[in-house]
Amino acid sequence: MSLRVSFCHVVLAGSISCGCSSSDPAARAKAGGGTGPTTFSAGSGGASIPGAGGNGAGATSVAGTTSAGAGGTTTTGDGAGGTSVAGSGGAGGAVTSNGGAAGAMTHPGQSFYPPMASQRKAPEFTLPAPANPAGLILRYMNNCPQTLWVHAAGIPGGVVQLPGRVAGQPPTEKVYDWPGLGGRMSVFEGSDNGYQINFFEMNANKQALNVNLSNVDWVGLPVEIRSDTKSNCLTACYQPLAKMMDGCPPQLLDATHQVCTAPKNWCSDPTNAKDPLCTALDAAGAAIIANDPKCMFAGGAAAAGTGAAIYGCAGGPNNVHFWDQNPYCCAEANRGYLTDVNDPGKDKTQNANYYEMMPYSTYSAYSQTICPFVYSFAYDDYNDQSGIQGCQGATEMDVTWCPGDP
Repeated sequence: MSLRVSFCHVVLAGSISCGCSSSDPAARAKAGGGTGPTTFSAGSGGASIPGAGGNGAGATSVAGTTSAGAGGTTTTGDGAGGTSVAGSGGAGGAVTSNGGAAGAMTHPGQSFYPPMASQRKAPEFTLPAPANPAGLILRYMNNCPQTLWVHAAGIPGGVVQLPGRVAGQPPTEKVYDWPGLGGRMSVFEGSDNGYQINFFEMNANKQALNVNLSNVDWVGLPVEIRSDTKSNCLTACYQPLAKMMDGCPPQLLDATHQVCTAPKNWCSDPTNAKDPLCTALDAAGAAIIANDPKCMFAGGAAAAGTGAAIYGCAGGPNNVHFWDQNPYCCAEANRGYLTDVNDPGKDKTQNANYYEMMPYSTYSAYSQTICPFVYSFAYDDYNDQSGIQGCQGATEMDVTWCPGDP
C-alpha cells in the first residue's frame, strides 16, 4: 500500500480554519495538537491531528482554467435570484462566476467559488433514513465503475465495501446512523487495504458538520459532499472520472492508478529534484524574497529552500522555515509571482490574475481547473479561493464518489 499523508485543521466550536498541508514533519511540529477527537489545532504551515504537532493557517488558490477560446464566453452559475455570465475569455485564461441566491454576481478572471445546489450533478439518494437517529445520517454512494472501500470511524467494522456501478443499474448506496468523526475518511481501490485513491477531512457530529476536500497530495477520485437540503451546504468536484487526468503535468501522472501526484511529493525524491518541473518556481521564489516587502527574508532564497519546499509550503534546508510560515509568500510563488506580486492579499477583487503568467505551479493550475475551490497546495485558502465548508445545523452528510459521471 502506498501511504500518502496530508492534514487539515478545523476548530469545531463556531470558528473554522483550514490549511490542507504538506506532510513535512518539520512543518507539523510548530503547534500542539488538539486533545479531543473533534479539535484540530492551528499553527502556520498545515494542520494537526489530535495529539500531533499542528500547523497550517490556510492560504488561497485560484484555478488555471483555459479560456473557451479567443473571444469565447462562459456561463457558469445560476442562483435563485439571478444569473451570472462570464465575460469573454482570452487566449490566456477563462472567466468564471457563480450566481448568488440574492442576485447576479459577476467576477472576471480566474476566480473560483464553492458550487451551488443548482449546479449539483450527483444522482439522488433513495434509501430511507434510519428512524430516530442518535447521530448524523451518513449516506454513501459509489457512482464510479470500480469497487471502493471506505474507512471511517463509527461505521460498522470501520470499513464498508461499495461495489462499482454497473451500466443500466443504480449506484450502490449505504446509509448509517453515524456518531460522527474528527479526522479523515480514506478511500481505497483494489482491496480494503489497497491503493488509497481519495480522502477528505472533517469534524462531524450532530451539532456541526465541517468538511474539507483536498488535492494537496494527489488528484484522484472526484467526490461530492453535502449536508441535508435545509442547510444547502455543498463541496464537490464534478469532473467526470475519465477526464480527471486531463491536464496533469506528464511527470506527475501515475497511469497505473490514474492519479496525478502533487509536485511537493514527486520533487522530494532526490532523483527528480533537478527536473525542470521541480526547479520551475526557484527563480520566482528568489525574486519574491528579494523584492516583495511582505516576504523579505534575511536568510535569503538559498536558506528558504526551493523546489519541493515551495510547492509544499514546507521548511527549507537545515530546518530554516520560511515557506511554511508565510502563507502569502508561498501562495504568491505557487500562483504566479509575475502577476501576483501586486496582489495586496485578502482583497478578493484582486484574485483574477492567478495562473496568468508563468512561472506558476502547473499542478495547482490543473487541479483548480478540474476541481475548483478544492485545495491544491498547503495555503490554498489564502484570499478565500479554496476552503472548508461549515454546515451548521446539518442533520446528515451525503457522500457521492464520481458525482459527475453519467
